[in-house]
Amino acid sequence: YTIRTIKRLKHPNLIQYIKERNLSLQMVQTYCKEVHYTLNDKSYYAVGFQNDFGGFELRNKYIKMCLGKKASTYFNNRSRNIALFESWSDYISFLTLFPNAEKQYDFLIFNSVSIIKNTIIKTSNNELFRKLQYDKIICCFDNDKAGENAILIIKKAYTNVIDGRKLYEKHKDLNDYLLTIHYNELT
Repeated sequence: YTIRTIKRLKHPNLIQYIKERNLSLQMVQTYCKEVHYTLNDKSYYAVGFQNDFGGFELRNKYIKMCLGKKASTYFNNRSRNIALFESWSDYISFLTLFPNAEKQYDFLIFNSVSIIKNTIIKTSNNELFRKLQYDKIICCFDNDKAGENAILIIKKAYTNVIDGRKLYEKHKDLNDYLLTIHYNELT
């Protein structure tokens, strides 16, 4: 692949994708970019959320992939509490629901729960392991087997873990909950 352009998110198709997911456009434009890239000699574009190793988690109506190295994304707001998310869309869903929380917590977006063990558990000298010295660790993962396993892994390593899925326990994930909330408000 080759990344051709990274710019402010403004493509109408991507804006429509964001609207369909009921995400705050302002929050998406704050944390994401419009990424144009070439893959196998074909040109594409997507919403891109950058991870801490410079890779991009790409999403649009048709794709869900990572360009570059898979890694988490950490936002340090110097809080005593941290919220953990499986994906950037759940992180932005949280900020859409609770915009005042944007600077009240630190945030760690794994961009895939499959990297949790390698990210915060395996080595005690790991930078993220040291970062997770918080009063509260709030886990906002998906309501599926992978999300459940992720919470169990974190609960084994830390004692101050809160299962944030109680907010959206009848929904697949935080974005699914957000879609339902907005749907109910409109009906």
